[in-house]
Amino acid sequence: MFGKRMKKILPDKLTAHAFRASNGELAWRREQLPEVLSTYAIQGNPVEAFEVWLTDKSGGWTGLIPVISENVPAVCVYNVKGKKFLETRETFVARCTKEILEKVNGWDIDGDVKETLRPRIRYNLYVEAEYAKPSAVSNLG
Repeated sequence: MFGKRMKKILPDKLTAHAFRASNGELAWRREQLPEVLSTYAIQGNPVEAFEVWLTDKSGGWTGLIPVISENVPAVCVYNVKGKKFLETRETFVARCTKEILEKVNGWDIDGDVKETLRPRIRYNLYVEAEYAKPSAVSNLG
């Protein structure tokens, strides 16, 4: 989704069961998301967006989901509105977590794709801390 190399910030117990794309990005089944989102929140890392992927066993994926109700492939993406001016980071993290979970749970993507494709649906999450460039200070020591 976001095309840059990710930093490892999640524990192995969560990444071990994720789908790993050929570019290193991770995606999870819907039922895995509460634990993944909770872990990011505990770390203080807001999950600011997600994209629904249709995956394959070779590490390939597509963001074009063949949605039955539309009768055409659709890109299924959601972005949380950015941090508000006086919003604390803690409040922003909590808002992102709540909003992402509500959107995923309220969006019946499984019911809108063919039954044979449902096992291949995954959610790729965007967490800025995984894509941010190291600061100059961190490179000093």
